[in-house]
Amino acid sequence: MNLTDELDRLAGKVAHRIRAIVVEKTVPVRTGELRRSIHATRLSKGMWIVGTNKIYARAVHDGRPRVVIRPRKKKALYWKGAPHPVKKVIQPPRKANPFMRRAIEMFFSNIEREIESIMGDFPEKVAKEIIKGLNIRRL
Repeated sequence: MNLTDELDRLAGKVAHRIRAIVVEKTVPVRTGELRRSIHATRLSKGMWIVGTNKIYARAVHDGRPRVVIRPRKKKALYWKGAPHPVKKVIQPPRKANPFMRRAIEMFFSNIEREIESIMGDFPEKVAKEIIKGLNIRRL
C-alpha cells in the first residue's frame, strides 16, 4: 500500500475513535436515539466526517432559544393526551451541550496516546504524518 492509502486508512480509524468517544463519553442520553445515530462516514480519500442525521442534534449541541408553537390552519393545538386544546405551546430555551466538541478536545488532549492505540500495523512515518496533519486542522 502507498502512503496515501495508509493515511486514508488511519484517518478512518481516527474518525471511528472520535465516534467511539462521543458515543461512550460525551453524547447526552435521554432515549438513546441520538447516541445510536452517531456515525463516521468516508467523504473521499483521506476525508472522514463524524456526525448524525437527527434534526434535533444541532439544538442539543448548540442550544436554542425559546420556541413558541402556534397552530397553522386551525384555531388551537391539540394532541392525544392533552387535557384540552391550547392556542400556543412554549418550549423553554435549551442550554448548549457541545458533545462533539468535547469529544474532539478529549481526543486532541491525548493525541499521541490515541494515535499509538490505533496504530496497529501502520509504519511509524504514517503516524508522524497523521499527527502533523491533525495538529494543523485542530479546532
